[in-house]
Amino acid sequence: MADKPVFYLIDGHAVAYRQYFGLPARSFNTSSGEPTNATYGFTRILLDILFKDRPQYLAVSFDEGLSGRDELYADYKGTRAKMEDDLHRQMSRIRQMVEAFNIPILSLEGYEADDVIGTVITQADDVHCHIITGDRDLLQLLDERVTVALPSRQGPDTVYDIAQFEEKYALRPDQLVDMKALMGDPSDNIPGVKGIGEKTATTLLQTYDTLDAVYHNIESIKGATRKRLEAGREMAYISRDLARIRRDVPLELTLAACVADDFDHERVLELFQELEF
Repeated sequence: MADKPVFYLIDGHAVAYRQYFGLPARSFNTSSGEPTNATYGFTRILLDILFKDRPQYLAVSFDEGLSGRDELYADYKGTRAKMEDDLHRQMSRIRQMVEAFNIPILSLEGYEADDVIGTVITQADDVHCHIITGDRDLLQLLDERVTVALPSRQGPDTVYDIAQFEEKYALRPDQLVDMKALMGDPSDNIPGVKGIGEKTATTLLQTYDTLDAVYHNIESIKGATRKRLEAGREMAYISRDLARIRRDVPLELTLAACVADDFDHERVLELFQELEF
């Protein structure tokens, strides 16, 4: 990590959700009643990054759509509750805060932040990329120059590299997509193969390596697992497409524009005063 400059990428909506549900709403309101818990938590993370971590490059990405996954599967993310009004109000404040700190926003209408991040790290091949998120889907992006920070129940974030992922999941990061294809993902309403859970999915991938190889060797799989795989083949491949982060979003990274540069202290102070931080 020390051999290359570090590019911090913040998964904006995922981090905002984490702060909104992690900080008590009743304790974070302005005197006029404006909720600020997510904005405060997000701002605290920005300050830690800027003044403690001091990366050379920094950017934030926000969700601007579903990247066409709802066209592939109409019920994609269909079980998610609508964003609460208090959080919806704070998203614009969070954007204001990001802009006040002179941090570029890398987003594109119609696309999820995951796919923008996946595309950006593919283009940023001369830096180490450090992704800050609350979404385990991004673990599929791990490689020799990509790490992912996820919240832990207690204490600081857990930072995953390839070795830590393999220790926890007994699979490679690139197999995560095929695991979700088999077992599904209720958080995004990805169906997977009915009746296949994490344990069976892991065993299948440890044995056959990929989803394609599982189906290529279907005759060697016995009993109920084979029947479930045969019945769920179409949905397995749909689920794989839903779970795979895209790396071809029509967005071109200008790394020089993401330098973690000075910001207008007066503008930040005014926003802090307005939000009563």
